Amino acid sequence: MRHEESEPPAAEHRILELTEPSYMAAFSCLGGACPDTCCQRWDIVLDAATCEKYAHSHDADFRHEVAQAIEHRQEDGQEIAVIRLGHGQRCPFLRNDGWCLIQRRTSEYYLSEVCRTYPRVLHVWNETQAERALCVSCIGAAQLILGSDAPLRFVTREMDEAEWAGLRIADRGEKLAPQSLGLRALSIEILQQRRWPLWQRLRLADDFFWAAAGLQGHHAERHFAALAADCRQQLAGPAAAAETVDTAARLELLRRLMVHRLQSRELRGDVRQRIEDALVRWQAAAAAPVSSAAVRLYAQDRELYELEVMPQFGGLAENFLVNGIFADVFVMAADTSFYAGWFRLLLQFVLLRTLLVAAAAAEQAVPPREEAVWLAHLVAQAIGHDALYLAQARSLLAAGGDEAAAVQAFCRVMV
Repeated sequence: MRHEESEPPAAEHRILELTEPSYMAAFSCLGGACPDTCCQRWDIVLDAATCEKYAHSHDADFRHEVAQAIEHRQEDGQEIAVIRLGHGQRCPFLRNDGWCLIQRRTSEYYLSEVCRTYPRVLHVWNETQAERALCVSCIGAAQLILGSDAPLRFVTREMDEAEWAGLRIADRGEKLAPQSLGLRALSIEILQQRRWPLWQRLRLADDFFWAAAGLQGHHAERHFAALAADCRQQLAGPAAAAETVDTAARLELLRRLMVHRLQSRELRGDVRQRIEDALVRWQAAAAAPVSSAAVRLYAQDRELYELEVMPQFGGLAENFLVNGIFADVFVMAADTSFYAGWFRLLLQFVLLRTLLVAAAAAEQAVPPREEAVWLAHLVAQAIGHDALYLAQARSLLAAGGDEAAAVQAFCRVMV
């Protein structure tokens, strides 16, 4: 029987301008039909307001159950509350039908900010503009976003701020750099220019990002406008010829990043197995630099990917990148790590591409679409949600030198 609790007070009625991908209207949680629930294996953090609500629930049995399930621990010098996962790394409130006992016994209002919000990514800029997207780490979202080759479209409408009561707003209170939204919009425009091959679009987007994202000072807006005009002029012209790629350098970078990824004890088993299989295939699992024979094999596998796989999954890759840029690539004012979001997205894309190359080479056939979408979902979880690994990866690339320059060099090689 549903236990009624007092609902939140009415929120202030402020109207925001909401921009979101058109797919948002079609999304709903898969619930019991989800093949990879977010209520298993992940840390489920409880915000202070949710802990307060649980502590003051009118239902004594419910209070006791929740108190037994919550543990407090230190993270980055702060105490956080998390759900203590049970057998199989499952949330103890996850029922066998795939739904949450807390929501069933009370209401959605009693879920934590994280549980109510995920996989939605929410931003509010300048107190007037709101944005919403989905994270591909949710398999339901991945199927929706990557299941079609049609370019992502974005729509704008007015919304009442009350719609977001109790949800988690990303980067709350942060100030955007003046060029941030323009940078994002033009990056998306570049990636959706389908007259060009994807590698060429990605190269231009990367060049534009590094030229424009770090602009500072009184003349930043003027310089950004000039860079954007030059970029659009290039975009209107013919695609450039393919450049020579240092395959050995690319494979060595991949080896270092993947070996480091395997060091995490929390990496889920199926992701670990796929990474290990790729390293074994290219004889890159050892600490020594990759051999010339390994480079030749990797180059052959990449050729198969470019000729057979990429023509079928170019739309998937484009939408993966565009969705990631819209949801999470922002440049904050006075932020020295302005490149973190771009690096995060490219590293996910690079690992996705690497695992697709390995899968196609192992089978000597193009993987099914469902397999490619599943890999994108796994990669977004394994990379996109691990802030510690992302920070370590940037440090690994820098190796004591300038981090921004090292990350830029990585991006240049990988795109």
